Amino acid sequence: MTFLEKDKKKLIRLLRPLFLSSAFIFLLTALMPVDANAVPYFSRRIGRTCTFCHTVFPKLNETGRTFRSNGFRFEGEGEWPGVRDLKSLPISVEVEIEGSYDRTTASGVGAESSDVKIEEV
Repeated sequence: MTFLEKDKKKLIRLLRPLFLSSAFIFLLTALMPVDANAVPYFSRRIGRTCTFCHTVFPKLNETGRTFRSNGFRFEGEGEWPGVRDLKSLPISVEVEIEGSYDRTTASGVGAESSDVKIEEV
């Protein structure tokens, strides 16, 4: 056995407990349940659960998108008092764009395809 092989074995023997304890601590903290930090302000205000406007947080369902586009109020609620005094009009737009490109070659013949999908405009 050469000098380098002895040092390598000694180094592995010293670092193994450090690596195993680091992996254990990482897994322990990654798998521990934590409290959510979300503040359900609008849920309290309207008296409904979060799933009334959300599918999977923060993704909005149709009710949530309508609620947001109406200035965080429902159709029958009217305007907020502060909205009448605005000098400018705030506008919000949400667009999701998804694209894909495929290039395949089989038996020396190449084929290409691409697709763009726009959602939630």
